[in-house]
Amino acid sequence: MANQHTRKAIQDEFLIQLSHKPLNKITVSSIVQNCRINRNTFYYYYQDIYDLLRDILNSELKKTIAYSSSSASWEEWFLYALQVILQNPEAISNLYHSSQQNLLHAYVFESTGIIMRQYIASVGQDLKPQPADAELLTLFYQCALTELVEQWLKTGMTDDAESIIRHIGLLMNGTIREALIRSESLRG
Repeated sequence: MANQHTRKAIQDEFLIQLSHKPLNKITVSSIVQNCRINRNTFYYYYQDIYDLLRDILNSELKKTIAYSSSSASWEEWFLYALQVILQNPEAISNLYHSSQQNLLHAYVFESTGIIMRQYIASVGQDLKPQPADAELLTLFYQCALTELVEQWLKTGMTDDAESIIRHIGLLMNGTIREALIRSESLRG
């Protein structure tokens, strides 16, 4: 059975290195040296550096899925999904400026879709909106929030993400439910 401690040590070392240098400068050799493991151990867990990166983002996505089934607001769920970014700003900046930024984009887009789909379902659980309308609302918020994160990353993550998300929540409060009510009334 695989040692989860070793796997976590590899992931942690990767994030430390990504905080200090570009993705294309991180090597398997530097990771295994700092983890005090051999190359075969690294390759037991991962095919390469990019596989390691995908695994970290997939692990975060699984955490988001588990968290999103709680009774939190969409803002809380979204901030939870952003924790990997908020806790590792230098690493995320290096990732964002790498050839693999598409993996970061995919993580944010997929997380947001899961969060908004579940939130919209819970807000409209007593309604009967048209399924296509609920999916369209999900896609709208998914795209808007993903682009918001993209812009935040482009501008160097200088603004307070939590304040922005909470403020958007205040501005948009009730709009999803109202849209679902309108959708229900359009069922004819």
